[in-house]
Amino acid sequence: MIFLNMFCPNRTKCDMESVDKKAHRKGKAAGFSRTERILILFLCVLLLLQPAAEAFADTPQPGEKGEQVEQLKQRLYDLKYYTTKRYGKQYDDGTKQRVASFQRMNGLPMTGLVDEATWDVLFSDEARSAWRAPLITDATSAVYGWPVKPKDLPGNLTDGGFLAAGEAPYVFAGRKEGYWRYISEDVSIEIRRVSESETPLVWFETEIRLAGGQKLCSLMDPAVRKIQMRDPRVIAEEYGAILAFSDDFYGYRKTRGINNAGTIIRDGQKISDRTSRPGLTKTPNMDVIALFEDGSMKTFLSGEHTAEEYLDMGVTDTWAFGPILLRDGCIDERLLEETLNYRDEDPRCAIGMIGPNHYMVLTVLGRQNTSTGVRPIWLAQRMKDLGCTEALNLDGGNSVALVFMGDMINKAEGADVNFMNGIRALASMIGVGFSASERGGE
Repeated sequence: MIFLNMFCPNRTKCDMESVDKKAHRKGKAAGFSRTERILILFLCVLLLLQPAAEAFADTPQPGEKGEQVEQLKQRLYDLKYYTTKRYGKQYDDGTKQRVASFQRMNGLPMTGLVDEATWDVLFSDEARSAWRAPLITDATSAVYGWPVKPKDLPGNLTDGGFLAAGEAPYVFAGRKEGYWRYISEDVSIEIRRVSESETPLVWFETEIRLAGGQKLCSLMDPAVRKIQMRDPRVIAEEYGAILAFSDDFYGYRKTRGINNAGTIIRDGQKISDRTSRPGLTKTPNMDVIALFEDGSMKTFLSGEHTAEEYLDMGVTDTWAFGPILLRDGCIDERLLEETLNYRDEDPRCAIGMIGPNHYMVLTVLGRQNTSTGVRPIWLAQRMKDLGCTEALNLDGGNSVALVFMGDMINKAEGADVNFMNGIRALASMIGVGFSASERGGE
């Protein structure tokens, strides 16, 4: 009322609350003229906008120049959103686009305008560079392509996420929907295809839960001296694997007689104990992820332990490729330094552990118009966002494979084995989900 009296000093409270019946009968509001009502509405809008204006008052805005704009552009350059310092002194359309990209990567509303929240995140230790995986939040989820889940997913799962004993497995395979699902009494596999058009990028997130003696297994016979390179779908079918994916490429190294093939254990047996020296920044540097008897996994530097030491620790299998992505929940320091040898954007595959018998596999498409590929730091960040504490980069490039129920879902349906554009032959893979007979009659 005080606010109204400021602009209508001659009106009393009773005047404002009364209704002119004659005016009412004519369909007109009493108390204020049309001009006064428009003025009051305009002033209310100004008051509502005032906090937003104040929030932007101390941050650089489009069209401006000056020290803050220079700080903004320098920080965006440091975080890889600019690839050159020839970016001018004005907050122009290019700046706005890069601010929007930064906001998307950091889970902020993508306005292209630097508000207080954007400014605070930009200069914090948590700011994500353009090379990392995006922080996907409610504010940014709409820019990603998500899978469509089937309506008939079983709802009567155990606390561990499995079907009750004796129930027939549930299977869904949907290339169109971007979703694949397998659930039995001891295996749970969920594959989600995610896409993002700005980069552009397409990747698969495969979540695996195992119980009842099921485990990750190497699809390779270590007794065979020279392993034949074969279609990944054939390998998966031969071993009866529900899911199979790229491993550490050890089978190929063994076939080619490479000396430093890595510290390799398969099914509790020492296979190789010759590896690269620790600390290399090339790929592969032969860092290791080890699988223990209880289903847990742990990453180690190349040469950190011998094969015998791993066996004494209770390790049943190791895969050697690298670099380490996550160790004890932290991103490997070599990736944070973003050294030259880890800067290539390529198709990638990685494995991580959320908890014992609970794993995550990332499969990223690359070298395509629809998907550029990623650096190892992207894998590390995404693995961490998904809840993993340990993770290792596996074999990548054109040999990346993800086979579900006999279908290689990271390649075009019906693709042939072709070195350049089709399916690349492999010597070995990691497999999941075997019948009791395939596991030795357990």
